Amino acid sequence: MILLIDQGNSRIKYALWNGSALHNVSSGQLADLSAFINDAGNCTRALVSSVCDQGTKDELSTKLQELGLKAEFATTQISNHGLNNSYQHVERMGIDRWLAMLALWAATQKGFILIDAGSALTLDWVDNSGKHQGGHILPGLMMMQRSLLQQTARVRFEPSSDNQSTKLGSDTESAVQNGCFAALSAYVTDITTNILSRQECEVFITGGDGDLIASQLHINSKQMNHLVLDGLRYYFDV
Repeated sequence: MILLIDQGNSRIKYALWNGSALHNVSSGQLADLSAFINDAGNCTRALVSSVCDQGTKDELSTKLQELGLKAEFATTQISNHGLNNSYQHVERMGIDRWLAMLALWAATQKGFILIDAGSALTLDWVDNSGKHQGGHILPGLMMMQRSLLQQTARVRFEPSSDNQSTKLGSDTESAVQNGCFAALSAYVTDITTNILSRQECEVFITGGDGDLIASQLHINSKQMNHLVLDGLRYYFDV
């Protein structure tokens, strides 16, 4: 079995790859990953995507070494499997964005729009030739709400992604929550519609708030899971 690891800023996602399918997709902290590896018992490689600082990466590497595994870190590339990066300095693109796009391109060989609605919301467009045409990065739903809470003295509410609506709010909490949601929904709809007017392609949505964004996007879309983990197996050709 090969261990696939997606190390994010707040949690680690991991799974086993047996050569044909992902197994036991889970998430947690470093201690949870250690227990997962001990239970698996037969991991031969550890393939890693990490958006963390070097100290956090080193901590993961040390833990894996203690468990008899060497961390093999993916880095953003100029091209892979026919997917071509648009960044002049490719190292400045987050590895999670690159791997998610790689997973979709390698599997479909068709143009797409990828919306990742997580802590930040990212949108990337890959055309039918495999060329990344660029993307946007903006605050995610909870990040937008927290920025208002932190920067305004009289705005007080509990940030939440529950019960979202684009209706006008009747109190501060609903005004902030609905306003942030309306802003993200309008942005995604506008940009996606603009791209689709230039090229027909599929729209994929992922991330923790993906279902919320999909509910407001009046365009056919597919929700996807585990794209970074899938991207790792294409990156390393396993």
